[in-house]
Amino acid sequence: MTPQDIREKTFEKAMFGGYDMAAVQNYQEEVATELANAQKEVAVLKGKMKVLVDKIEEYRGVEDGMRRTLMSAQS
Repeated sequence: MTPQDIREKTFEKAMFGGYDMAAVQNYQEEVATELANAQKEVAVLKGKMKVLVDKIEEYRGVEDGMRRTLMSAQS
């Protein structure tokens, strides 16, 4: 489901001029489900990103240590 899908969604008119409440409620439930799934995916991806950022920092620390050792050995 995309934002454009939501914007373009139309509902049939009910008998007395309003919208068919069942159709609106069903659509609300569908949108809520899609949003919940997207939020879960964002949380998972943020967790993975944090692990990768931590690894990068670890590798940078190792690289700095190796650089210092190499410079010390060269001296």
